[in-house]
Amino acid sequence: MTIFIKKLINKLFIVIYNNNNNNIMAKILNMTYLRNTLSSIFRKEIIPLELKNFTQIKTITDDVHNNNLPNGYITIKLYDKLNNNMYAGYISYRVYIGQVGLFVLEKEYRDRGLGKQILSQTIEDMKNHNASHIWAVTIDDNHPFWSNVLNKSFQWYDIKQLHPTVTGCGYKMKI
Repeated sequence: MTIFIKKLINKLFIVIYNNNNNNIMAKILNMTYLRNTLSSIFRKEIIPLELKNFTQIKTITDDVHNNNLPNGYITIKLYDKLNNNMYAGYISYRVYIGQVGLFVLEKEYRDRGLGKQILSQTIEDMKNHNASHIWAVTIDDNHPFWSNVLNKSFQWYDIKQLHPTVTGCGYKMKI
């Protein structure tokens, strides 16, 4: 059975032609369903994501681990606007010292450019707060994200010397 997919211009329709019995099916789809359908057909997440299609819930508090730096600890939760505001991921960071505390995307949102956009936004925020480096602690010296993101700008280091709260190794980049 051969399947052809055609996205109608300026509409959220997908038309599937089945060559074996000439049946034509049309279904109104939201964009996430379209992305997921195409991805499952090609067995690869090939459709890039755009940060503008996600709601960001940002919380700013004092950084209690760093002398209560005012407004120094930021968390952002991401929700997919095109998929009924489904939870997509989370990042937390210390804006003045450059530490990424936790950064996670749900599996269906990985490897599609979203992480790079979130990280770029985070780096800009840190630059605006005069952080000299951005760094993240991890146990994996060949982490699939940190070792490849931003044209391999992050390097593996023993980063204990960056800050007294650091307890291990990880990736860092001068900003």
